[in-house]
Amino acid sequence: MNVDDFDFRGVIARNKIHDNSGLPTGVAEEMFGWYLEAAYHFWPEKFKKGKLSDSDAVAFVRYDSYDTQKEMPSGTAADDAFDRNDVTVGVSFYPVSNLVVKADYQFREHEGSGECADGFNLGVGWEF
Repeated sequence: MNVDDFDFRGVIARNKIHDNSGLPTGVAEEMFGWYLEAAYHFWPEKFKKGKLSDSDAVAFVRYDSYDTQKEMPSGTAADDAFDRNDVTVGVSFYPVSNLVVKADYQFREHEGSGECADGFNLGVGWEF
């Protein structure tokens, strides 16, 4: 959903494996997760000239909650380290509409012992 210079999105995902007998130990029968994200387009119109006429810059924040061992096979205990919650803040720069350079920082925690290593990410993406 877009409202003026703001974008809002969310996703819910569930995966259920009905017969995991041929899979390695530790593979879940069910995985579940979701996220909500808000973004703000802050690139000034005065910068959109010449080769940067289609450029944009977006600041965003996202909250993820996912458990990749939501339901385990009989006799296998779930590892709480796979029940995660992350907050990600970052910025994306689009020099053209189908190319993005992105940087973000993730504050991560899991249910087992709480905090786990935070992370800084850099990425490049394109649509072709």
